[in-house]
Amino acid sequence: MCIDIQRRQIYTLGRYLDSSVRNSKSLKSDFYRYDIDTNTWMLLSEDTAADGGPKLVFDHQMCMDSEKHMIYTFGGRILTCNGSVDDSRASEPQFSGLFAFNCQCQTWKLLREDSCNAGPEDIQSRIGHCMLFHSKNRCLYVFGGQRSKTYLNDFFSYDVDSDHVDIISDGTKKDSGMVPMTGFTQRATIDPELNEIHVLSGLS
Repeated sequence: MCIDIQRRQIYTLGRYLDSSVRNSKSLKSDFYRYDIDTNTWMLLSEDTAADGGPKLVFDHQMCMDSEKHMIYTFGGRILTCNGSVDDSRASEPQFSGLFAFNCQCQTWKLLREDSCNAGPEDIQSRIGHCMLFHSKNRCLYVFGGQRSKTYLNDFFSYDVDSDHVDIISDGTKKDSGMVPMTGFTQRATIDPELNEIHVLSGLS
């Protein structure tokens, strides 16, 4: 969920479903907008994956760029039907990449697929992470989270205008003093005027 403070609108995406009720119909990822002033809901999409956006996910992060009227969503675990995939990855968790949604045109764009950080511009998807948007330097900041049984402690930024990833800390011991200790479900806020991020660590 994220809010457009200029237009006073809230966007909601994603949900969790128990494995017993998952099927091809229930796994469609619907996408809604709520207008605070008129107290009305609007269905923007019945299935964002069919529109070029993310599949149904939970524990992802969303950020709003009110100036450009864009939404960015990153990470989260993809919900799948048990036994619906025949390959060896059927039992492995799948994670969603980085997507952008143009609110005016109502179109999705995949910015980064999930990767194992094979290259300098690759990013590793996760759950339980923090993502913040800096409205002044127009960068997304991502920190922490968990991928399968691995707790992540990296810290990177993504420039939404230049499509560039900058690794601030790779999470190794040599950078241990630069970032908070590894944790799960951290909570963070950003102050663009002071150029500061404040993090409250979760389970560690």
